[in-house]
Amino acid sequence: MRCLWLEHPGAYLRYHDLPGEPPACMYLPGLGGAASGSFPSLVAQPALLGRRSLLVDLLGFGFSDRPEAFAYTLEDHAHTLAALLDHLGLAALRRLRPQLGRVGRDRTGDLAPRPGDAAGAGGGKP
Repeated sequence: MRCLWLEHPGAYLRYHDLPGEPPACMYLPGLGGAASGSFPSLVAQPALLGRRSLLVDLLGFGFSDRPEAFAYTLEDHAHTLAALLDHLGLAALRRLRPQLGRVGRDRTGDLAPRPGDAAGAGGGKP
């Protein structure tokens, strides 16, 4: 597991960065879930082997910190994900976000659009 220090809100965002070919797939659980516990068996499926995979525990969930100075809105979570993508230097990405719904898709899409981003719930084909 890796971590990224976020100056605001002063917390560590924790994630797994599994090596593989681009474009990377980012796995985002529904609010209240943890990618570190929800997706390992999925990324081990034969169709996804060899694909770079990011399993991100959003702030407040899983192994990530639970800072008091964080509002936990979808916009705030989207900003932390954009910071992670910038930190990793990812230009192409497929986001798998089956439980965030349209609001989550709109917020993350507006803040960090990437070529090859999968549209729609479920993330499309990997």
